[in-house]
Amino acid sequence: MPSEQKGAYGGHLAPLSFHMERHVWGLERTLGRQSARRSAHAISVLAGVSPPLGRSQSHARGVQRITFILTGVSMSRSPNGFNPKESLPEPGGISTAVCPSCGSSGLLLKNAQCTGCRRAGCVTCQTAYAEFQSYKPVPGQAPRAIQNGRTVTYHPGSPGGYVPDKRTPYRFCSVDSFDRWAWGHIASGQAPLGRGQEWTLAGFVLRQDVASRAVTMYQNHIRQLKLQHAKRLIDAEQTEAAAQIYQELGMWKEAGDIRRKSRRQVVTQVQVDLNGLIDQLRKAGISTDFTCPACGGRIQISGSTSVARLHSCEFCGSAIQTADVTAFLLAVIGQR
Repeated sequence: MPSEQKGAYGGHLAPLSFHMERHVWGLERTLGRQSARRSAHAISVLAGVSPPLGRSQSHARGVQRITFILTGVSMSRSPNGFNPKESLPEPGGISTAVCPSCGSSGLLLKNAQCTGCRRAGCVTCQTAYAEFQSYKPVPGQAPRAIQNGRTVTYHPGSPGGYVPDKRTPYRFCSVDSFDRWAWGHIASGQAPLGRGQEWTLAGFVLRQDVASRAVTMYQNHIRQLKLQHAKRLIDAEQTEAAAQIYQELGMWKEAGDIRRKSRRQVVTQVQVDLNGLIDQLRKAGISTDFTCPACGGRIQISGSTSVARLHSCEFCGSAIQTADVTAFLLAVIGQR
């Protein structure tokens, strides 16, 4: 049955539950008798009743400050009586954290910092676009056999190594900030790697909606590097290698233009060499026969033969490669 004590205001009765009395007076075992008496006195005052029967009223009036050790709340008691309006803390007095970026507030609001621009914020206004995957070492196990009755189970063991551990989120204030962070890794030589349904960049696991941005950024970077290399090959007069790069990138027109330009230069050079060779035949008074590779017809070449006549066979009409005629005349002149 709850005990009834005389109230501190107006003489009304305030019941003090038996459970509260048993809990408070049971503190003597852990806090000591003197601390338990003070705690019981504090709970009695909070409940709006006088100290328990048998306790000295002069002792209660002489206490100017009571510490409520169960909650850590410090309260004062005036000599004339307890005033809860002056002693109890106001509900609005609890301080809350405020985000300096978005202005969000909350009692358990966690601060955050943008990984890209180092801007201060909170978990509300910043998004975890990447997570750093850490690994933990796992010791190896030797092979062993375990016998259970007549059954022998063989365990091959494991070499050990590292296995994935926890992931630490990295937050960004905007997608542009993530792009700048990802470009820093890509420009330094890091490439996005696909692993199952996840993409990683420099050990960071990217979220699905921004992983495609990092992959596209890397592909554009590789494309620009190949175009720069193709221009260097053109300067080095390696036109075919440059045309191959343009063709791999799907730039078919550019590849064709480079090949046509290179062919015009080669034909012009061969034309000059062929005229010089025919002139040497004229000066030496040499006459020779060139065999057509298509029909086997013998085409006579002398100092009076024109270069246009050597473009096709006079017997079958098939085209003759100028380089073949040039190589043949060089061999004839070299033998003479």
